Amino acid sequence: MTVTRGLIIADPWIGHILEGRKNWEMRSQATAHRGWFGLIRKGSGQITGLARLVDCGRALSQSEMIANISHHCIPENIIRRGDVSKWVIPWMLADIRRLSSPISYEHKSGAVTWVTFSPHVTQQLAQYLEGTGASTQ
Repeated sequence: MTVTRGLIIADPWIGHILEGRKNWEMRSQATAHRGWFGLIRKGSGQITGLARLVDCGRALSQSEMIANISHHCIPENIIRRGDVSKWVIPWMLADIRRLSSPISYEHKSGAVTWVTFSPHVTQQLAQYLEGTGASTQ
């Protein structure tokens, strides 16, 4: 299995994912992508982890957002204020892994959400997955 793309995630959300507190990444749109992808800390130019995207839910109401704080870590007061009113679609993650050493990648102009990795970076990530014994399905 190859990891050909990465998702840019801002702080503090990427930290919550890498520390195992968050397994839903809230987005404004659904995605058809399923499988492994790189976790990129926004502005760093580095892949800091890997995860599998296993499902993409439907848009959640404010009450559903509040009921699922344990999955997305967005504080209730931020949800109630409407600060995240467009970030209501859960991308459901599994098999989250922090890389022992971040891997640099080339950030092409225009990449805002998904980044496509070079063959060299894809190879480095595949070696990491093979070395951890991670399931690549």
